[in-house]
Amino acid sequence: MSSFYLHKPQVYLVALNVWILQRTHSALAVSGLWMCSPLAGLLAGSFLGSLADRWDRRTSLILANLASAVVIAIIPLLSNMMMVYGAVFAVAASNGLFLAAMASYFKLLVPRPQWERMGALRGMLSYGALVLGSGIAGALLIHGKPRTAIWLDAATFLFSAASLLFLPVLNPATSHSDAPRHLMRGWLQDMQLVRGYFRSHWLVLGVLAGFSGIVIFGSAALRDPCKMDSWC
Repeated sequence: MSSFYLHKPQVYLVALNVWILQRTHSALAVSGLWMCSPLAGLLAGSFLGSLADRWDRRTSLILANLASAVVIAIIPLLSNMMMVYGAVFAVAASNGLFLAAMASYFKLLVPRPQWERMGALRGMLSYGALVLGSGIAGALLIHGKPRTAIWLDAATFLFSAASLLFLPVLNPATSHSDAPRHLMRGWLQDMQLVRGYFRSHWLVLGVLAGFSGIVIFGSAALRDPCKMDSWC
């Protein structure tokens, strides 16, 4: 299920895969769903990070949840696969905004001596949500339709957005109310800052690139159709 700590709609993801497979009977169409999230990260990740740094954190969290709720709710009503892919892309982008804003918001909300405890609790809740959400999705698919599971997960995003209204507004002194109007200039400044950091810390860049390469090749090996007898 969607959760404040993980913000990964597990019920929606599992049910959406089943729903697409039932509609198209195509494994290729299902694999396209898994391409939308990485594409959203590549194309919009840095831009959303700059927005989260320059806009009200709590507002970003609430709007990201509301956007996810609305888009997820209309996905079962879409008839065109390209529209479905666009909706999944939008959900992934809103997740990116949520995670970027949440990272900085927690640093402002939680005192520094408690950051380690916060990280441990967040990790426990994240993996717990992963297991629980997938299990709930499976149970709903056994006793109902994928659309029901998708709409249920959309409702959890609405609940999450409502719960965030009770949190305080916490923004650093560097935030500006007119930041959205200067977002592109701020994004360019952030890109220059990142480029300068990696120039002086090339070893960090090498480790990140190597880890990404291992993940990519490992995922490709696990998803090799020739490894699956039913596909060969």
